[in-house]
Amino acid sequence: MKKKQRVYFIILFLFFIFLSNSVKMQEKWGHRNWIKAYLYSAEKIEIIHGTGFLKGIMEPTAVLYPDPFEGLTIFRIHVGNKKDGWLPIVLSGSNDISGYTFPDGWVNVGNVKVGIQNYDNKEVAIFENPSGKNQINAIYNSQIATVLDVNGDWAYLEVIDSVGNKLRGWIDPKWYCDNPYSTCP
Repeated sequence: MKKKQRVYFIILFLFFIFLSNSVKMQEKWGHRNWIKAYLYSAEKIEIIHGTGFLKGIMEPTAVLYPDPFEGLTIFRIHVGNKKDGWLPIVLSGSNDISGYTFPDGWVNVGNVKVGIQNYDNKEVAIFENPSGKNQINAIYNSQIATVLDVNGDWAYLEVIDSVGNKLRGWIDPKWYCDNPYSTCP
């Protein structure tokens, strides 16, 4: 019986090593906490390669230009935690709007957006932290918001209130959508 217990112990030990390394890689790339969002810009968007960014090499591996008909660049993506003013992105696979592909990498925070879906003009609470506690403000309209950071499935957003003031805070994920052309449930 002791030999069998040793085998189970070794298997369990190897599993925890694998799990630990997996978590370290997720944290390194910033994809442990991620949300669905989209790239949105009237200007070109430069994507810095993931490992190059982590090594300080800031040469773009891809440049996305606005669509000549719409005048905007729009790609659906997954986005992770901010690092030095940049967000890691991964293309949302077959769900991307444009049909184009590009490499995973890092983009400037100003290019990552989500849509706030609020067609009934209800209060959309803005919180001090991603726990849903300590409400600091609110908005009452639908709009495109800039993603500044991510924590779990919560996004730290910059939004505009009804009189034009820029507000920043954490918004519950039930209010935002990763598709600028549809209403998410």
